[in-house]
Amino acid sequence: MDWDDFKFVHTLARAGTVRQAGATLGVHASTVARRLDALERNLGVKLFSRTRDGMRLLPAGHEVLEALNRVALEFETITRRLGARNESLAGSVSLSAPELLLTLLLPDLGKFRTDYPELRLDLRPAEQPGGVESGPADLAIRETNNPSPDLVGRNLGRYAFAIYGIPELLKRSESAARPEGLCWIDAAQPHSAAAELKRRFYPAVEQQFVSESASVRLAALRLGLGIGPLPCVVGDCHTDLARAAPESWAVGELWLLSHPDLRQVPRVQALSGFVQTVFRNAFLDDARDDVKPALSGPGTDRTLN
Repeated sequence: MDWDDFKFVHTLARAGTVRQAGATLGVHASTVARRLDALERNLGVKLFSRTRDGMRLLPAGHEVLEALNRVALEFETITRRLGARNESLAGSVSLSAPELLLTLLLPDLGKFRTDYPELRLDLRPAEQPGGVESGPADLAIRETNNPSPDLVGRNLGRYAFAIYGIPELLKRSESAARPEGLCWIDAAQPHSAAAELKRRFYPAVEQQFVSESASVRLAALRLGLGIGPLPCVVGDCHTDLARAAPESWAVGELWLLSHPDLRQVPRVQALSGFVQTVFRNAFLDDARDDVKPALSGPGTDRTLN
């Protein structure tokens, strides 16, 4: 029996389809199916049922997955503790965050590379988690008002959304008195704040542009293809965009979080300081402080354990 086959089971259980599991593992979907078939033959029991909508765990599969989750947790723990012994400013350091928030780091990455030439920065969109081999990120930016008590972190600032569009498009819609003629740009399953803003200010605007990629939506807004929601800390950084509604809507706080084992690791401290500086400057640049409801600003430390 090839123990590596269990990695395919673990990924497939989370992904739901062989295609997505293959994309996560960096292999063809047929490889995932072949490895699963081989494991089920060796075990003499079916772990998944093949349905039109994807792969569904059977009772034996649930039992295997529970064991794999325990093994994965132990592996993550020992990997993290061993990695924490590396006190050099070299190697890889990773950050997980919503895709658009990662773009805030890009203008300053040149300075980060200059300051830490031996560090390899791994930026992971939170909407696209890495494969099981990559493990958890060293640092994560998350929207929450109640960070996990198992983590340590720093408050980066409030997380608010507003509606944006290019000024020329907004002026044309005002002069024509036809805001319903605008195109709404968002994800198929919008953030609750985005849905609330649309209901309040642009209920008649039809959503004619859908993309699950936040970067694609941002590019479409900057091209004047329509209006739509963005996090204020992102939208206000783009001078070619303007707020299309008088209010923004706060949904929580942004926290930069890490495991206590990694708190004193130099490479993690270097990335943490870099992220904090970028977000501090981004929030200072946001002069339109009309967010409702108001939440605490950036810079709050909190030991969460």
